[in-house]
Amino acid sequence: GIVRTIGDPHERFFEDRLRMLRAFRFAARFDFVIEQETQEAIREHATKLFPAVAMERVWQEYNKMAGQPRFGRALIDMHRLGLFEVIF
Repeated sequence: GIVRTIGDPHERFFEDRLRMLRAFRFAARFDFVIEQETQEAIREHATKLFPAVAMERVWQEYNKMAGQPRFGRALIDMHRLGLFEVIF
């Protein structure tokens, strides 16, 4: 019931910043929580999402997430960790 990165979350998000959004999508889909160290890394790296990731890719992940049962909670968590403001 926990979403976490394999290895150091800071390194994983540096390699692929879209993984931050995927964490929220998986948490929304499976009703999991995002592990605390992963949350802290998201908070730290949220402002680095753009221009590293194309808006089209972000929009694709967002649309996939929108169809998940816990989408509302994902939005709240994205806002709490600073990613929502970066995207919108």
